[in-house]
Amino acid sequence: MKKGRVKIFLLFLFSVLFVYGLSCFSVYESYDVFFPTYFSGALSEGVPMNIFHFIAHFILAEIYMKFYSVLPGIPWYEIFLFFYIAVSLFTIIFILFKNKVQSSKKAKILIVLLSFILSTEFILCFQFTRVAFALGIASTLAMLLGGKDNKIMGWWSCVLFIFCVLTRHEVGVFIFLIQWLGALLVSNGTYSKVALWFNTCALLFVGGYIFYDQLTTTDFPKQFEPELGYQLLDRGNIVPLSNMTNAVDSAKYIAAINMIADQDYITIPFLRGLVATNAFVGVNKKLIQKAVETMYDMLDHSFGLLIIYFGLLFLAMRQSLAGGKVALFKLLLFNVSFWLIIITVTYLIYLQYYISDMMLVLMCFILLSKIDFDNLRTMYITAGFSCIIILSGIVVLYHKQLEYRQHLTNNLEAHANFRDELKRKYAGKILVPSNEQKKLIWFSLRPYQMHDFSVFSRFYLFDADLTYLEPPYNAYLRKECKCNVRGYTDFMDFLDSKKDSVRIISSPERIEVIKYYCRVVRGKNYDIIPIDSLSIDGNSATVFTFK
Repeated sequence: MKKGRVKIFLLFLFSVLFVYGLSCFSVYESYDVFFPTYFSGALSEGVPMNIFHFIAHFILAEIYMKFYSVLPGIPWYEIFLFFYIAVSLFTIIFILFKNKVQSSKKAKILIVLLSFILSTEFILCFQFTRVAFALGIASTLAMLLGGKDNKIMGWWSCVLFIFCVLTRHEVGVFIFLIQWLGALLVSNGTYSKVALWFNTCALLFVGGYIFYDQLTTTDFPKQFEPELGYQLLDRGNIVPLSNMTNAVDSAKYIAAINMIADQDYITIPFLRGLVATNAFVGVNKKLIQKAVETMYDMLDHSFGLLIIYFGLLFLAMRQSLAGGKVALFKLLLFNVSFWLIIITVTYLIYLQYYISDMMLVLMCFILLSKIDFDNLRTMYITAGFSCIIILSGIVVLYHKQLEYRQHLTNNLEAHANFRDELKRKYAGKILVPSNEQKKLIWFSLRPYQMHDFSVFSRFYLFDADLTYLEPPYNAYLRKECKCNVRGYTDFMDFLDSKKDSVRIISSPERIEVIKYYCRVVRGKNYDIIPIDSLSIDGNSATVFTFK
């Protein structure tokens, strides 16, 4: 018994060392650099704040911020999330290893190696959505393979799922669907019913609270994200500009599609009126074409994983056929359902490529758990063919990961040079980047690094997406300007009062849109003039100030 516990501890220790060792080579994929920057207080005079409370890290963000408050300077966000991955990886390998207890040592080694290969996707490209999927995959395997009478594994599945849905509830929805499909079609009745129903209730409770909050809230960002934002920005399901009947509406329309939010004039009802009719029904050729293009880009990015998936699917189908046509039909139905979910989400909402990565990793792990390695020797031709497919997929995956990580690294280095040039030239100034330029500045760090904007007199995210309307950050800006920041031109007046101290980092086109909107809708004329330009490693921007 003690020897078994030692082995489990060593496996856990190895998982932790593997994750944190590999995390030293990680690169932020998207968004995640936002969270430690806010949670650490780098943008609000050292005061931690959570501006994404309705889409990510629900409740958990408060814990992260508490750690930053007590011990600032330590990258708590990455420490916590990489620990989630380590625990998930340990759970996945432990369950697969335990489930294949009769398999040969060679087979067990192959299972472990393939598990580590698939799990590098969680680590190299660091993103909280991937972390949520890691937790969800571990929860799914614990529920499906832990055994219906194994209470420890059943409740462990519940714990992992709670952290999954709190980290990103949209991922929880997909994991919930796969858990139900898995229980009905591929579990052979050995799943944990306690875990399945508990996870369902947990998702309904968290999702229900978020849905109720969005229905009853008066906060502009909550009403805009995610559905309305998806329609207007991601799907492009927007009425033509020619539908506007006067100059004011035209100016509001142009401002809206350029993410200029002014709650007094560009209201939620106005934005809702810009969404084309029949957004979710009927046949829309433009949206179908957009969905097809998205699917193509997605699958091209995930091509290595896709090959591994088909190799495992071919092997699992061959073994299912030996068990009868019903077993084969259930396996096929399970996989067809998976692709129908992907196609539906891609068309009706939007599916980012890193989400398809994680969906395929989940399916690979489930298929891996279905393969009986002891019986492969009786179907050596099928096994050999599948092995060639899987090995080909691993090679493609390796090259894709290298290529993609290098792409992210190159961008990071170019962004860092852009950020450093801003710090060199505009130290002591008030820096106000637009949304695209904000991304150049923010996406200049690796995990475990933290932003420091103390070289500037102030660093305001005013013209940057909907950030300035988020209640916590809005409160900070309101304190700074002693004005109503929710009114767009009130903060513009504050910036105008600072005159030459302000440096707006933007593009000429966006400045013209801002001036046009303020003049036509707000009746305000701002004399914003270009004073400099930057072009660093392919990243360019114009520097403006108030005359």
